Amino acid sequence: MTTTTRNRLGSMVAPLATALVLLAGPASGCGSSDKHEPAETEEVNRPAQVAALDFGDPPPPGELPSKVWPREQYYRNALTLMDNVERLGYFEQTNDYLRDLYLREIGADARLDLHVMLEPGMELEEIRRRFPDEEWSREPIRYGFSEVYVLKRFNGRGYTHMLLTMLNDELQNFSTYSDQQWQRDEAILAECSRLERALDRVLERGMSASGLRNFVRTWPVQAARMHLLLSDRQFAMSRETPRTKLRREEFHSRLAAWDILADAVNPEASRDEVEYYERELRDPDNIRTDIGREYWRYDVRFGDRTIHIYLEWDEAVLVDWYAEPMPDTVEVR
Repeated sequence: MTTTTRNRLGSMVAPLATALVLLAGPASGCGSSDKHEPAETEEVNRPAQVAALDFGDPPPPGELPSKVWPREQYYRNALTLMDNVERLGYFEQTNDYLRDLYLREIGADARLDLHVMLEPGMELEEIRRRFPDEEWSREPIRYGFSEVYVLKRFNGRGYTHMLLTMLNDELQNFSTYSDQQWQRDEAILAECSRLERALDRVLERGMSASGLRNFVRTWPVQAARMHLLLSDRQFAMSRETPRTKLRREEFHSRLAAWDILADAVNPEASRDEVEYYERELRDPDNIRTDIGREYWRYDVRFGDRTIHIYLEWDEAVLVDWYAEPMPDTVEVR
């Protein structure tokens, strides 16, 4: 497993500039007739198509948009600060209570409050006056020449962390991250690590593409199971040697790795069917070439997320493999 994969979550407290997603306004259609009459314009609302920011004048210090704005204004402006995945999750909520809870869980309420109430160059005391009810960390986190102050807000099921990066006692940027996002990303990264460990058990650097396909196709899974069964019976009545014990442990370890990969790549197949192992690592979902190297990608579902398994080839020789989440809230290579 690469260092990059292990350290993806370690950057939560780094000074992150919050990207403001400004998307196009509603689409309009046009038509024509023999009389050349103007066509009616129809507005279409889509998850990825939201109104531009409409912050207006910020509330006075001590009052926050997420608490005092009318719901329509609050929802509309919060949507402009979400990515497409977050918007899709928002539109799945069926009532205002669930929408409010969802916005807090992804930190959208805190994200909106920071964007409305703060400006670059603002001093710390002014920020404290605007957020008097938040829980401040006692000591700032040192990051190079910058200091990162952390504010915490309980969101109903956990905490949302608001990170303020200060340089020379002036605000540089800010970002938010909720416990729910952290746990969600931590879970998918743990699954990536599990898949990488399985790949380590079944792949070898230097394999050719045809060699890998042949290896996957002909690896004697059932023969290995039979060997284990016969070995257990053969040595049940005699003294087991370290060599035979290690050999059986090796078979068990590799079979477990194959099972993990087969379940991930082909989850709908029964273990009693040939296709359970047939698709595994033979037919990638995507092949990409970049600067002389070829990347085979396998798409694996993980809840509502997707994990990409990559096999990297250099001149038709396997040189590396890794698993990582499809870009969402986790920063990947």
